[in-house]
Amino acid sequence: MQATVGLPLVIYLSVFGFTRFTPLNVAMGVLGYYSLFVAALNLLPIRPLDGAKAWYVVRVMFQKQESKAPKRSTGWRSYR
Repeated sequence: MQATVGLPLVIYLSVFGFTRFTPLNVAMGVLGYYSLFVAALNLLPIRPLDGAKAWYVVRVMFQKQESKAPKRSTGWRSYR
């Protein structure tokens, strides 16, 4: 959620630069970079944070993908 707020703000500031309105510049800068920082911090694989669940799901997805791969035989007709 934080990345969906922070990423467009940071991209806008990178492409177009700051506006002539100082309060808007402060709000966009703080909210953009702070939101990306919170999103990155939230993905740390520590138990109370969401990263513990997210990295577990990624690991399970790779395990399921590996189990679907066809097994190669090591018989006399195989190329191994």
